[in-house]
Amino acid sequence: SPNHADNADMTYTYTFQTGNEVAQFGHTNIRETFLSEAAPDTNFGDQSFVELGTYSGINARLETRITFGLDNGQVPLPSHSSIHSASLGLYLDSWESSGGANQMTFSVHRLLNSQWSQSSSTWNGSSSVSSGAWGAPGLLAGVDYEATPISSFVETNLTDNRWIWFDIGVNGMLIDNDNTWVILATPNRGTLLANFYSSENPSESLRPIILLNHTNVTSINLSPSSPTTDADTPVTFSYTALDHLLASVNVPVEWTASNGTISQTGVFTPYSSGQHTISACFGIICSSQVVTVTPGAPILLVATPETATITADEHLQINAHVIDQNGNIVPGQSITYVPSNGSMDSSTEGLFHPYASGAQTVQISWLGGSSPQQITVLIEVETGIPANFVLTGCQGTVPAGVFCDITNTLHDQFGNEITDLSEAGVLTWTTDNGNYSESTGQYFPDHVGQWYLNLSSTSGAQGSILIDVGHGQIASLELAASSLSITADEQVWINTTRIDVRGNRLPVLLQQDDWESPQDSQLTPGQPAVWTPTSRGSKVIKATYETVTSNLTISVQEGAIVSLLLIVNDNVSTWNNFDITADEILDVNVKAYDQKDNRWIISANWSLTHSTWTSQAVLEQLTGDETTFVPYLASPDQYTITASYDDGTILHVVSINITVSQGDLSSVTITASGPDGLSADEFNITSDDYIDFTSALTDFDTNPIDSNILEWTITNLDTNEVLNITDELVQNNMRWEASKTGNWSITASAVCNSYVNCIIDDTVTITVVHGIAVVVEAELDTSLQTAGEDIFITITGTDADGNSFAQDVDWFEGEFALENITSGAVQGTYSYLATSAGPHTLRFEAGSASGSVDVTVEAQRIVDSLVVELSATSVDQLENFTVTVKAFDMYLNPIEVPPSAEVQSTGRADVLNQGQGIWNVITLDEGTQTITVTAGKVTEERTVEVVGNIGGFFKAGGPLYYVGAGLLGIVGVVILGLLFVALRNRDSDYDDDDDDEYDDEDDDYSSSSATVTPTRPEPEAEPEAKSIPQIDEDTSWQVDHRVDEDGTEWAEDENGTWWYRQEGDAEWGEWTD
Repeated sequence: SPNHADNADMTYTYTFQTGNEVAQFGHTNIRETFLSEAAPDTNFGDQSFVELGTYSGINARLETRITFGLDNGQVPLPSHSSIHSASLGLYLDSWESSGGANQMTFSVHRLLNSQWSQSSSTWNGSSSVSSGAWGAPGLLAGVDYEATPISSFVETNLTDNRWIWFDIGVNGMLIDNDNTWVILATPNRGTLLANFYSSENPSESLRPIILLNHTNVTSINLSPSSPTTDADTPVTFSYTALDHLLASVNVPVEWTASNGTISQTGVFTPYSSGQHTISACFGIICSSQVVTVTPGAPILLVATPETATITADEHLQINAHVIDQNGNIVPGQSITYVPSNGSMDSSTEGLFHPYASGAQTVQISWLGGSSPQQITVLIEVETGIPANFVLTGCQGTVPAGVFCDITNTLHDQFGNEITDLSEAGVLTWTTDNGNYSESTGQYFPDHVGQWYLNLSSTSGAQGSILIDVGHGQIASLELAASSLSITADEQVWINTTRIDVRGNRLPVLLQQDDWESPQDSQLTPGQPAVWTPTSRGSKVIKATYETVTSNLTISVQEGAIVSLLLIVNDNVSTWNNFDITADEILDVNVKAYDQKDNRWIISANWSLTHSTWTSQAVLEQLTGDETTFVPYLASPDQYTITASYDDGTILHVVSINITVSQGDLSSVTITASGPDGLSADEFNITSDDYIDFTSALTDFDTNPIDSNILEWTITNLDTNEVLNITDELVQNNMRWEASKTGNWSITASAVCNSYVNCIIDDTVTITVVHGIAVVVEAELDTSLQTAGEDIFITITGTDADGNSFAQDVDWFEGEFALENITSGAVQGTYSYLATSAGPHTLRFEAGSASGSVDVTVEAQRIVDSLVVELSATSVDQLENFTVTVKAFDMYLNPIEVPPSAEVQSTGRADVLNQGQGIWNVITLDEGTQTITVTAGKVTEERTVEVVGNIGGFFKAGGPLYYVGAGLLGIVGVVILGLLFVALRNRDSDYDDDDDDEYDDEDDDYSSSSATVTPTRPEPEAEPEAKSIPQIDEDTSWQVDHRVDEDGTEWAEDENGTWWYRQEGDAEWGEWTD
């Protein structure tokens, strides 16, 4: 039986233990396994024991962890309940220790990775595949499980055969959700391994136990909301706990504060300023408020540091504050700083900038307290670091190639000279030009110009000097021609430059006598000089300046270009047309020729033009004597390849034309989109949905190819049946309408020419599930049931494509929702609890589909309650009254009064069963009498007051009463006779009629009797006829007429209704059951 306990503290505990609970719940299951680093690819979900900790021996220090899960929804706990707390109990079988381990730290964490499985998870993977979904082998904190533990504790008791309990309650646990955890264990030293019983262990009582504590408390409200206080003033919090009905309940809560302290009565005592969280928890049901704490009253001036040593290059940040009694900084206080030397920063409070070295002070003052407070900060200022060098020497213009002297001095940032150059560290000399010798302290000029000589150091100090360098001694004369290779149509311009020993250049003007040129040429002096050739060949020109002579050789070549030639496959093809496919290439060469038809290779500019293609990337060379055309875009429009060459005078342009057709099929791509318009390669749709297809065929260069060559096939992946649907798709505008459920793939394919049996295709896979039900039908295990029993109903839906499936529906009876029907564990199954007897039409709906079933409920045959009605509660003695009994089953359905039913009466009354639940009771004894009605185990009692009379008195008394009455009668007769004689003698007018009248009155008295309520006769029994006075009345409405022994008349009308009339009555009364 389930172990579900009321803890009498607003919590209830359900105990889960695998195989040791309620069979009707399938024996609730706790799932656990351990992940072993020693066997990283093995799953241990079926072991009788689970291991936790670290191994010893050959697997020393390899770890094992326990993972476990619990589905709270296994047990139908109240859906309105909230989880209060939970704990796991593991029965310890043994410890295995080494290396002096004597205690173990356990921590419980919530698993984040939903791929965990008891039957497949291993150290290396969350599933049966070794490369499963763990963030790292053995689980990764923050990825596979929460890094912050739910609970942790240190176990120092290393005895065996006992229970160890773990707190596993965590926010997010619901009364019916599935939760998973991992337990980590770390020994204090060496190795320590704990072996626990698992849920697969034969010893059921020692299997893991989870105590799930739940409560009707759903929330806790705290007040005040978001309060503000200062660090000197406590705040009192209160709480209200609400249950699932939003009613206030009294539960014990635990108060916590993220800073400061809070008593268990809710009094928060602040400490640090800032925002802090106050929480009240009932188990894991918590509520929090953020309290803003401002500083308290200022009481003390503090400053850091109070002493310091800095250099003149540094600054010192002095932090001065006024604090309250808890050390919180109180803002807005006026603090002044007065330095003895140097200055305080104008923008940063407390920032001291030194100037002079030596002992300095900063006086800090605060006047806001009860008395002024001061703090003196002592500062030792040392000399600053080297800041710059001052360089002197190399005055005026110094000739290139001649040394000059340089001197330097070192200073700090305030201009103080530092005599010890070693403080600057390692010195580095650099210059824009020339060289510096550290050993001689001299600068060697190189190029003409103004150059900086720079000195830097590892300390950061640096300096520079600007040196003016002039030309040195001549070394050579340079003749620079505009071209050394020209045509006979061209001229050469020659610049003359003087170059000194350091390579410094100086343009110079040579006179006519300084030149020597060939006789068949002409040279005109100038800057530059102009030389004009007349014939082809190698020509030498000489020039002399300051005793230095230089020569210049110029090659005179062919004349100007007339035009260009394009060559394809060694044939002149200028302006020709070519046809190729996108898979082919075309090589084109270019040459120039002059008017004498001399041909030579030139480097031309290549370009491509086309109506749509603008990229030049299809030409492998854009400059050179040849190019290769590698087409991509097939087009009916021609490509034009143009070679252009500018010889300086004329731009020569020639072209060829090329038509490119598509290459061989290389790619088939189909795009499929569902009703939502989203494209995918895999679909999960219903049979009501469709998929639209588009296709794109291209060659290797992505040129489009007509999609009409495609063949479309559909494959039933469940049966491997393949069907060609090309015509169907084309006729339906490439839309595939889903119909039958199952797994399908649709493939578009076409033949290519790249190799034998070359086929290019693309595939989309589709899973089709049933659509929306358009027809719903019900199947009943019976349509006739006894009240209190169930009728089991199965609902089957059929979609528009004829797919049948289990369907959930909404139930109604008449216009109201049906309440006494329950859905089963399997979709589309229901149980209807029969209660009210009679026919019922149960209507069910699923969307627009609906149906109904007719069931009949029969009343139970067992009497559960009785209704007893008496025709009178007070009657005269010897009169009768009617007891009418109605029987009902436990669902208040009227049923027949069983034949075994009995009616008993006290007071010696006669009880006559009239049938149909009616008894006629004839009284005897006077007084209060009890009528007891018994049917089965049900008994009802009523009381009747019987009023005594003369007739009843004698009948109740028996024969003695009649003898006594006779003697009294004789005495009375004698007395009456004597009186009669006397009167007769006295009154002669005595009339015999008076005597007769007296006799009549006596007869009327003796014949009076109690009125008895009639009992409807059974139709089968014909009543004994009795003579009654004839009444002249209309009897045409009577289809049957009879008279009981007591004189009661019965008549049945044409509607089957019985009417009765007692003897002496004039009116008929309707008989009702």
